Amino acid sequence: MAAFDIYFKGKVAGLPSGHVNTTSKFGLSFIDVSQVWPGLSRTVLSVIASEFTPLENLPRTLVVASLLDDLRPYLPFLADSEVEKVEFQGHEDKPLFMNDVGGWSFRPTSFTEVPNLYLAGDYCRTHVDLVSMEGAITSGLLAARAIQKDCKVPEDIEILVPKIYPDFLLKIAKLCLLPAAALARLILLLFFRPEPKLPEFAVVSRWEKRGPHAQPERQREARSRVSM
Repeated sequence: MAAFDIYFKGKVAGLPSGHVNTTSKFGLSFIDVSQVWPGLSRTVLSVIASEFTPLENLPRTLVVASLLDDLRPYLPFLADSEVEKVEFQGHEDKPLFMNDVGGWSFRPTSFTEVPNLYLAGDYCRTHVDLVSMEGAITSGLLAARAIQKDCKVPEDIEILVPKIYPDFLLKIAKLCLLPAAALARLILLLFFRPEPKLPEFAVVSRWEKRGPHAQPERQREARSRVSM
């Protein structure tokens, strides 16, 4: 997952005040933070690319150009002449880490030892075991079932449990599909790789904000500009 901030030269009218999710190739979502944070007189878009893997090994300026091309169908006014700079955060040196110690034992169940107290939410224990809408709904059904039991209602609420396949079957399927995946990736790179227009504005990395402690070669890269 990568992030980048687009600083416009002026104020762009008509943008939503909340988060906007797109169906773009790189899974882009954005929010106009100038409508949320005080002190910003111009439009600043904070953008997240959730499908960043195809771009992670490309040059930084080409990455930014590809992401902007992916965003333009949703923001037709996104012209290079309107953008002052783009601050890019690749997060290559910050791998995602999730600590799940106690993630099950410390989570509550939908029914409790306190009379007439029931809990529902994706933080509760369910067979879904995931922070999601499905987990929240399942916990609500479990709470309703607990209420039925305490009220001695004979009819039981049905809760569907998806089939769970053994891990070794998934690993075997992954190994079997590796050649096909490699071939598809090769075909995509050879024949369907777009040539995005390189931006004329500055592409700045967050490294530049670290001051004298930043590595010199990274400072030089962060200050580089790409011109047509």
